[in-house]
Amino acid sequence: MKKKHAIDVLLSVLLVALIASSTTLAYFVVSTDPLINTFTFAKVDTEIEEPNEGTAQQKKPVIVNEGDTDVFVRARVIVATLPDSSQLMTAEDLLFQYNDSRYSPLQDTDWIDTEAYWDESHVEADGWYYYSQKLASGNRTEPLFDGLRVKETVKEDAKFDVIVYHESVIAGNSQNAYEAFNPSVGD
Repeated sequence: MKKKHAIDVLLSVLLVALIASSTTLAYFVVSTDPLINTFTFAKVDTEIEEPNEGTAQQKKPVIVNEGDTDVFVRARVIVATLPDSSQLMTAEDLLFQYNDSRYSPLQDTDWIDTEAYWDESHVEADGWYYYSQKLASGNRTEPLFDGLRVKETVKEDAKFDVIVYHESVIAGNSQNAYEAFNPSVGD
């Protein structure tokens, strides 16, 4: 019986020592200094760069990343009929030579082959072209298209604007532009 009583006393002393040391350790580990997390927002800023004047053949829009982070970009072309036009104009009335993976530049172009190009959207009807590479800060895309021509079916007094609209998104962990703009596609 004495042996059992001695074991009970020893276990009680060990339990008290364990609790006391844990409390002491917790006291020394806990810090009262505030933890400050500082966050900065990425600056996403892209602009279209193209000549303001010149012929339709000279229209070669590029997108410039003026922000401070890598982005993916996409663009689309909208044709708008102007007032007093003799006919309603659409993109089908014009011929664009898009800089896609099958693109070969004309002889008189200043295009530089960086192996980057514009992929037409996986959804045919949406009209988007996705740039094939991340666009680093300070860099510019290849031209979306290499000029345009008006089809012969267009009347001479037709009036229209060709508007290039673009969007950009932080590249993050996305593998390509289509995935970056359509994150649920990868699921």
